[in-house]
Amino acid sequence: MSTNTPNKNKHMKLLKGLLIVFVLIYSILLAGLYLFQEQLIFRPEKIDKNYTETAIQGLRFDAYEEFYLAHENGLRINAQLIKTRFPKRGIIYFLHGNQGNIFSQKINNPFFLDRGYDIFMIDYQGYGKSDGVASERALQEDAVLGYDFLKERYPTSEIIIHGHSLGSVPSLYLSTVRPAKFLLLSAPIYTVKDILNKKMPYLWLPFDFKTNFDNTPYIAQIDHSVYIAHAINDGIIPFESTQNFKQLLRPKDSFTAVSYGGHNALSRGKEYTALVNQLFGELMID
Repeated sequence: MSTNTPNKNKHMKLLKGLLIVFVLIYSILLAGLYLFQEQLIFRPEKIDKNYTETAIQGLRFDAYEEFYLAHENGLRINAQLIKTRFPKRGIIYFLHGNQGNIFSQKINNPFFLDRGYDIFMIDYQGYGKSDGVASERALQEDAVLGYDFLKERYPTSEIIIHGHSLGSVPSLYLSTVRPAKFLLLSAPIYTVKDILNKKMPYLWLPFDFKTNFDNTPYIAQIDHSVYIAHAINDGIIPFESTQNFKQLLRPKDSFTAVSYGGHNALSRGKEYTALVNQLFGELMID
């Protein structure tokens, strides 16, 4: 019996040491998530204010109009308007995701330009050529600023709000304070905490995020219809998280599960194409 006691003590010390290391690593991970959450959420790419862009092969636009919109505090927001070559059906106010800027967010433009829709985009504060620093409130204020500029040029009955990923946050808020033909959300955020819980169910989070993007209260406050599309195999925002929106939708709203394509490639899915054809009309190009 006595010969086993030293080995037992060794094993206990080893287990105790491993537990301490685990707790330390876990605590550092949680502290990092809490302290740097906004840096993890917002991934802006700044760009020189003198930069201009010419027509890009495959994106099918000859030129764009560039604007600077000013908040009351003097901060300026960069915006672009791209016009369709076809008979115009309306205008899409596109609010982009958490990375890059409006110069890198044009991948789905042909999908809508070729259906007869102009496209208007803004860069949030801290993104692209825009002043300021990104935050949840800044996104909301920027979205309203862009809309109020747009409504002076287009009837509100022609304005369609389209939010992708992070863009769902200002899109949903905007839809509660301004009218639109309808709201289209692609891969929207339910809440940040729910996304992490779905992606890392083993990670216990003893706190709420300062920037949680809780989008649950908004749909009930929106007058126009809300259409949601999400790829089943989305590797960024889990499909299981976005499905939570289903319980909030009204009879005039809809949720479309897209079987092919990922977070940034919904247009590859036949279900998404069918939804876009239903909402925006068929392509005007062969």
